[in-house]
Amino acid sequence: GSAPQYVEDDDMLEGRTMGQFILLPDGKMLVINGGINGTAGYSQRTLVTPDFGDMPFGESLASGPVGQPALYDPSAPAGKRWSHDGLGSSNIARLYHSSAILLPSGAVLVAGSNPNVDVNTSTIFPTTYQAEIFYPPYFSAETRPVPSGVPQNISYGGDSFDITVPSSSYSGSANDAADNTTVVIMRPGFTTHAMNMGQRYMQLNNTYTVNQDGSLTLHVAQAPPNPNLFQPGPALLFVVVNGIPS
Repeated sequence: GSAPQYVEDDDMLEGRTMGQFILLPDGKMLVINGGINGTAGYSQRTLVTPDFGDMPFGESLASGPVGQPALYDPSAPAGKRWSHDGLGSSNIARLYHSSAILLPSGAVLVAGSNPNVDVNTSTIFPTTYQAEIFYPPYFSAETRPVPSGVPQNISYGGDSFDITVPSSSYSGSANDAADNTTVVIMRPGFTTHAMNMGQRYMQLNNTYTVNQDGSLTLHVAQAPPNPNLFQPGPALLFVVVNGIPS
């Protein structure tokens, strides 16, 4: 396909309010939802428009819903880290009280929006009950990693463990695949009011062995012995090969 089209970093989000940042297992960040104008919240009057009849968007204090998400790649050169090339758009306004969260599949659940004092299904930006799933570009891959030997628990320090990645989990050279494999633990956190909190992303150190049958054995370190970096609790573990997560 065509090369991704990029814009300067300070232009991609110009004017966007209430965009939600979602950490993805490939190390990129998704920004989704929000509007072009206004601010978070709702009201029946403001200092500028004291009469509700003059409120241009009902009770919503924002407008111009942004339907197309964008991706931020921190490893790309400065000025070329933002892209929305090939990303679809939604026609559902996701303004105040919207939410989005990473799923174990690597997809993102998107729901909500109610910039109103109470339930209102007939105003310009109504209470929204429809949910959507956003599939990042890595879902276009024909092959996704299917690792085995993933432990049920990660400890703070301690003995390393091995994860096996079969040759059917990647395409191309085994050495190239091994060089471009990461093991990450993630916590999706929680989401409310068009805002995400408590997200965590930690890459576990690993070395590897390329086996004669093309499988990869990843020798993976436990988490660093500091629970402040990744607090105790449930987490997702992804094996990411060539940017494609398990």
